Amino acid sequence: MSDMPSINALATAGAGGPETLPCKLFSDDIIDIVKVVSATTSNAVRLTEHSILPDPEAIGQTLFEMCLVRAVDSALAYITGVLQLVYQQVPEALKSKGEQIDIAQVLEFDSKSELLP
Repeated sequence: MSDMPSINALATAGAGGPETLPCKLFSDDIIDIVKVVSATTSNAVRLTEHSILPDPEAIGQTLFEMCLVRAVDSALAYITGVLQLVYQQVPEALKSKGEQIDIAQVLEFDSKSELLP
């Protein structure tokens, strides 16, 4: 028997300190992705053995793309949640300390590289 914890035991395990809601949601999403991949690959092997699965490579590519999109969405939701927590706790972080630029000036440029020095 392996000393590795089960996938369910890893959900919202944290690093020992207080865990934020965005962190819990992100880790739970990643755990869900791992569960889907594990179940799908297990079933794909069985279906391939019985010649039921028409193109395992295409299904694998689709599964990979779906998991990647889900992981990116989860990461973006995590970053959004963390930024919301930061700005709730430290509202002065929203204040600009640098030079401000008018939106009309920004729209004069055709690309980001032209706008930024």
